Amino acid sequence: MPGPLISVIVPVYNAEKYLGKCVASIRAQTYQNLEIILVDDGSHDRSGELCEAFALEDPRIVVIRKENGGVGSARNVALDAMHGDYVGFVDADDWIDSKMYEILLRRMVVENAQISCCGTAFVSGEGEITGYFDSDMNVQFTVDSTIAQMELIHGGRITNSMWNKLYVAEIFDGLRQKNVYMEDLAMQYLLIAKAERITYTGQPMYYYYLSENSITRGHYTTRFFDWVIGTEDRLAFYQEHFPACVPEAYNQYISLCMDILLITWKMPEWKELNKELVRRITAPLTENYGDDMGRIAKVKRQLVKIHPQLFIWLNPLLEKFKSHQG
Repeated sequence: MPGPLISVIVPVYNAEKYLGKCVASIRAQTYQNLEIILVDDGSHDRSGELCEAFALEDPRIVVIRKENGGVGSARNVALDAMHGDYVGFVDADDWIDSKMYEILLRRMVVENAQISCCGTAFVSGEGEITGYFDSDMNVQFTVDSTIAQMELIHGGRITNSMWNKLYVAEIFDGLRQKNVYMEDLAMQYLLIAKAERITYTGQPMYYYYLSENSITRGHYTTRFFDWVIGTEDRLAFYQEHFPACVPEAYNQYISLCMDILLITWKMPEWKELNKELVRRITAPLTENYGDDMGRIAKVKRQLVKIHPQLFIWLNPLLEKFKSHQG
């Protein structure tokens, strides 16, 4: 018996430089009963041709070609077309350990979980591992949905990323990704809300390539405001469905707004959006949200309320004081 079918979805856009290594790592999985869906999202390079060539080499590979619509759109098309009992995602410039899906599936079955997650290694342009998302590679745990949401807020182990996970296919029933920036942020908490159990192993089996165009290196375009909206939407969802998560989610939301305000304050294209950030930061607190906000964070929020420029000027001093406080 080959075991249940895993659909592996790979959005592809102008990725000819990396695609061979990515697809090879999926084809080399020790768990072989795979449906590998390559979605050419309107590439202008040879990515589409490579996808077709890979499909001729391996009958497990299915190619979908579409007009450019973004990562979320490519994943949605594949979700509509897939046949798997389980589904995973790999980005076209990344690659995975040969045992990743075997181990993730085994943990799902043993732990009776609907989502299985693993650790991530960060890889430089030179191919060297520069760090790990979770330095504790030996940790393993299984939690319920509420605790997993708290993990998601902290972002240390269970993260918003779609790609270092395996999901039961039916968890996507009625859910598709939005065409927004940080689309994984807008999706992951909804998936976790539908899962009774989420399991995690710190073993790093997903290799994330740190390209020059990654979020951490890119310019803060106005699309980053989707990050704020997504975090705000998640907070509203927690208010209704996971009240225990609200205080920390609120603090993270306000902190994100202040961080982006600091970065974008002098950018002309952010002028109107900065007004929105200020409005969100200074909005009256609901119930007791923010009561456990750190003293420095409360001071920063008050400075924004007095005048955003004052907050900008004094933030370095407050950060220095915060570091001295330990």
